[in-house]
Amino acid sequence: MNVAVYIVAVLVVVTGIYFSQKEKVEQGNEISTEEEVLSESDEESDAIVEEKEIDIITPTKKPTPTNFPIPTQSPQSSNLSEYKYPNSQIVSSSSNSLSLESSDNSDSITEWYKGKINSQGMNVKTFVTTKANDKVLNKLVGADGNKEIRIEISKEDIASFVNISVTVIEN
Repeated sequence: MNVAVYIVAVLVVVTGIYFSQKEKVEQGNEISTEEEVLSESDEESDAIVEEKEIDIITPTKKPTPTNFPIPTQSPQSSNLSEYKYPNSQIVSSSSNSLSLESSDNSDSITEWYKGKINSQGMNVKTFVTTKANDKVLNKLVGADGNKEIRIEISKEDIASFVNISVTVIEN
């Protein structure tokens, strides 16, 4: 009995949808022979038209281009000296790179450089640390719009010192 009621209800709904869609299609197919331009109609409408003031701003001065600041290059050696690990000795250096040696633990050195990169507000940071059988290879990279810092910390399994390579690339 319930099944029959459900079937009848579904049929009523489907029939209603069918006929309402059919009416819409028939109304859409009617062709109007009366031409009327809606924007120029003489009929009065009941619509309320609001008037709003629009402020038009006209430039009083001719725009002038602004000067762009020209970046100045500071000496590379002063930039590199800030990346010298405190308890390390300089093995070699060039205009944008520094090779160091330290007897400190490689984890301590890595953490110091991570802090250095974070303190400079670098927005791109990559820290990869690898340690296997007392062999260490840690690579740290920090970059912002002006410079990129690459630091490699390595230690061989039989070595008593840690090698540190620092490269600063100014853009």
